[in-house]
Amino acid sequence: MSATTPATSPELKLVRAVVDDYFQGLYHGDVEKLRSAFHQNPRIVGYREGTYTDLARDQWLERVSSRPIPAEKGESFDMRIESIDLTGAVGVVKVRDLYTGLQFTDYLSVMKIEGRWLIMNKVFHHDPKND
Repeated sequence: MSATTPATSPELKLVRAVVDDYFQGLYHGDVEKLRSAFHQNPRIVGYREGTYTDLARDQWLERVSSRPIPAEKGESFDMRIESIDLTGAVGVVKVRDLYTGLQFTDYLSVMKIEGRWLIMNKVFHHDPKND
């Protein structure tokens, strides 16, 4: 959390809520919940199993919908916020999440647009050595 955003900030609670929608959407395979958490034109970029990926939101959501649903496969819910840094109406949220048996670190850029916090972009990394 940045010094400009107190832990009790209403904005912080709203950012946590959108990140929780992201977590719940991943865990339950809820593509609509994920769609609502993201801006309409984000990029999802990073490394999965050592392979560089660069996708638009809807391409990524197609992939999510084609994968096994963690909650239905009995995967443990292991998703947590590591840090939040907000300045005014923008910020970055670092999260760790177990998804389809792989451990990821995601950096979610967030922005408040027309009174609503959204995930603007996602940059992620999966290190196969850490699974």
